[in-house]
Amino acid sequence: MTFDIERFLATQSVALKAVDLAHHQALGKTLVAAPVEPLTVQQYRAQQRRAKRLANYEQVHKLRQQGYQVLDIAHD
Repeated sequence: MTFDIERFLATQSVALKAVDLAHHQALGKTLVAAPVEPLTVQQYRAQQRRAKRLANYEQVHKLRQQGYQVLDIAHD
């Protein structure tokens, strides 16, 4: 279900950006909005894979800062 919601939101990126722009304008903030093409399914999946890799990297980095060894992290 989460994937379906995320996929739907990715296809609605133009509309969501328009709503965000309107919200900022209502708050009195000025933003320059460049026209944005909606993501293709391939671009969306690449974006999701990158987000997953980044989350994994951040988790490993946090564990290393806590003193865990690389081999201990790799086995989890």
